[in-house]
Amino acid sequence: MARLPKDQDVRESRMPSQECPGDSALLVLDADGNAIQFNPQARFLGLVPKDAGLPVPAAQLPPFLEETLGAVRAAGSGSLSVRALWARAGQLPGHFQVDSLWIPGSVGHGEGGRCLMAVRLLEAGEAVADAPLDASNPRPWYAARAHEIKNSLVAVKTLVDLVLEKQPGLGIAHIVRQEIQRINALVGQMLKTSAPDQPRFEWVKPHHIIESVARLMTPQLHDRSVLLQVELGAGEEEVWGDPHQIEQAILNLVINGFEAMGPEGKLTVRTSIQRKELPLARGSETDPQRAYVIAVSDSGSGIAPDHLDRLFDEFFTTKPGGTGLGLPITRQIVRAHRGLIEVQTDPSKGTTFELFFPMHQRTAAAEP
Repeated sequence: MARLPKDQDVRESRMPSQECPGDSALLVLDADGNAIQFNPQARFLGLVPKDAGLPVPAAQLPPFLEETLGAVRAAGSGSLSVRALWARAGQLPGHFQVDSLWIPGSVGHGEGGRCLMAVRLLEAGEAVADAPLDASNPRPWYAARAHEIKNSLVAVKTLVDLVLEKQPGLGIAHIVRQEIQRINALVGQMLKTSAPDQPRFEWVKPHHIIESVARLMTPQLHDRSVLLQVELGAGEEEVWGDPHQIEQAILNLVINGFEAMGPEGKLTVRTSIQRKELPLARGSETDPQRAYVIAVSDSGSGIAPDHLDRLFDEFFTTKPGGTGLGLPITRQIVRAHRGLIEVQTDPSKGTTFELFFPMHQRTAAAEP
């Protein structure tokens, strides 16, 4: 009978004292739905009885595992991702993501096949797949999709490890495992950049951030003979914000403008202080107040009128190889800072994006 690699064998595993919500439970079910292997997280999530030994009868497992097993076998495609609502003992119902991979039995050896399953308890913000992208939902749905990819990779890597355990010298399996690790790293980076954490506020001088972005972009600008002009009209004024997220927002706009132009174009970054109606701390009302403005302009051909309404739609892009995430992420960051983002475009002059951040008195203490 095929076994998981030794580091996944939990017959003698000791359970940590705390549940790790973001981790996936890994289980191997036989053709009858009995669990023949599982990792510690399967116990943490309540999928496997606390004192159960191996094999764990199907009747002692959540019904959605057996249902998923039947579905992945019936699908015939080998893998399947589903979501299930299930109430653990003594807790409210939770949404679970299940990524499964069916491994048919070996012909002539009497094996009935195995099913690898990665099961994860979804966080509140991920339970609704098409949740809107706004400041109150800092983990948009594409971040949840990235988590699903990572879970699927766990199942595939487990299968590759099984193969290498039986055939250590199989070169192609080593290559596949290496590529899985590379994809996993890329998805991890996607999660890091596409779903900004809640801002960590402090007093920030945006001019310092703009200078940092200019240094970062200098090699790319030089390669295409693009001129970067910086006009810091706001002086040394400060804003209450997250320096890393503000840098990401500015960098997104600079890269967006850079990619919108051909060689020998011109990018301009300006700062100023204006009065602007911005969202209040609570509710949807607005109030004229001093705003710190960061404007990024390019000398490109402007934005087509029929594209304006979709600029901030996630995954909408007109660039070859573009992700369509830069502008939605930028808007999300600005909203989290209770600010605004506006755009003006003209085919003869290019496009300007303006970020408006509310300004507060330096003596306003912890959170304005």
